[in-house]
Amino acid sequence: CAFSEAFDDTLLSKAKRDAFLTYFPRIVQELEAKAATIDKIDRGKHLTRVLNYCVSGGRKYSGIIVAETYKMLTPESSQTPENLKLAYYLGWCVEMFIDGINVADDIMDGGKTRRNKTCWYLLEDVKIGAINDSFIIQTSVYFLLRTHFGQLDCFMRLLELFNETSFVGYLGQHVDVNCSLNSGDCTTEKYEAIAKNIGSYAMVYFPVALGATLAGYADSECLEKGRPILADLGYFYMIQNDYVDCFGDHNITGKVGTDIREGKCRWLAVACMEHATPAQRAIMKAHYGHDNPEDEAIIKQLYLDVNLPQIYAEYSKKLYDRLMKNVEENSYGDFKRVYLKLIETLTCSTTEGSFI
Repeated sequence: CAFSEAFDDTLLSKAKRDAFLTYFPRIVQELEAKAATIDKIDRGKHLTRVLNYCVSGGRKYSGIIVAETYKMLTPESSQTPENLKLAYYLGWCVEMFIDGINVADDIMDGGKTRRNKTCWYLLEDVKIGAINDSFIIQTSVYFLLRTHFGQLDCFMRLLELFNETSFVGYLGQHVDVNCSLNSGDCTTEKYEAIAKNIGSYAMVYFPVALGATLAGYADSECLEKGRPILADLGYFYMIQNDYVDCFGDHNITGKVGTDIREGKCRWLAVACMEHATPAQRAIMKAHYGHDNPEDEAIIKQLYLDVNLPQIYAEYSKKLYDRLMKNVEENSYGDFKRVYLKLIETLTCSTTEGSFI
């Protein structure tokens, strides 16, 4: 399994994650100091609390991708402490960017827990103020970018990537919410539209492109040729996340799945509608998207009756084979190494939890 702590060479090894985590306290201190110059009353303490509650914890998969992509594309002689610090800081910018979205997403989805903690907006002294806190987290990213990357030639390209991902991601969120309003109409077309914007772009292409840009590949043809590979990776992560939402152990994933109750247009729902009998489709339409444990239990049993775990396993195998074929035919050099490292993470058990 690629998450095994025994192999330091894997993308998500304990050693790589520990190295990444060491930079977070420094970032929090910097942002608190900056906030203190603006808010003379709170002196930045609220921002520190928000960051420690909402950004800490989790796998930090996307942030680690940034740093490790940079290292794989940069000669070892250029990996000075200062340059590595920039790679890790850029990775943390991604994590903060994503968690700013997650704070708002939990409000829209009516989420209860994230990373084994009560969602930020549910705390008695936070509530609707969480909306503003989500903005604070995301705008803190731009302060870090200007402070640490403003002098670099790639600064404008980094900003473009963050702005483009914001636009794509928020439009994807709009499609996701609208599709959930009509839970009986989960189609492959709608799901792929959601997965393309939320999964393929934001979860994979974005961090890889940032790491490559910092490494000097701002306009790399290699990166563009790899877009189909990164799109498939993102799609794979999305369906794995969907599977874990239903069948994962929330004590491990840190989040209680809500896709069924919210009527989300997710891979399991689409696959169920495709493989179910007319009678089973009627059950799906009657009980999917109802916010109560009884209907949720009926849908979970329906998924088992349709044999979705086996369908998922077979579908995942086909995606994996397609990915490997694509890498062999359409990538080379250090970029091929990046893609293969990313694919290593797909071999893990879905009980481990999602990447989001």
